[in-house]
Amino acid sequence: MLNLKRGYIDLRGHQVWSAQGKTFGKKSDPVLLMHGGLSSTESWDYTVIPAVQRTHNVFAYDRSAHGRTASREGFYHFDFQTDEAIAYIEDVIKGPTHLIGWSDGGIIGLFIAIQRPDLVKSLVAIGANYHFKGTVDFFEMGPISDEDRAEYAIYSPDTPETMDRIYEHFKEMWRSEPDIPVSDLQKIQCPVLV
Repeated sequence: MLNLKRGYIDLRGHQVWSAQGKTFGKKSDPVLLMHGGLSSTESWDYTVIPAVQRTHNVFAYDRSAHGRTASREGFYHFDFQTDEAIAYIEDVIKGPTHLIGWSDGGIIGLFIAIQRPDLVKSLVAIGANYHFKGTVDFFEMGPISDEDRAEYAIYSPDTPETMDRIYEHFKEMWRSEPDIPVSDLQKIQCPVLV
């Protein structure tokens, strides 16, 4: 059973879809679940949330241009997405948290652990890369599926044609980002599971 309160919150002037839950009857550490690129918090519903909500206060949100959160200028760069995640931790969680990130969410977790170690208790990075060449030498994605278009039209506050623009921005970003120097990775002090 998922014990999460879901809805929009104001995150520094932008309406962000957020999911928050508490463990039953005890105080426990927060954990922030960060979804992959072109997905949403709902991708965690039947995979990770049931396991972690037994022991942690669960937090998750749809990043700008994902799920139920509208797009904003600059959303398609990891710097922007990292700043947005830091704002969420500071304003909503209000203190250090455990991070679990899948794909782009794992990359954002690496950036947060490097830039703001004071906000990270531990990091699990699933399917994340620290350099864009770590995925493939020539990154190519197929067309948007009819299923993805239908899901986007149901959940996104943006107009349906916005999906094409978002998709093109992300394809371009993944050809050149992330580019995290190994020397920066060595600065990470919290426990990390890759």
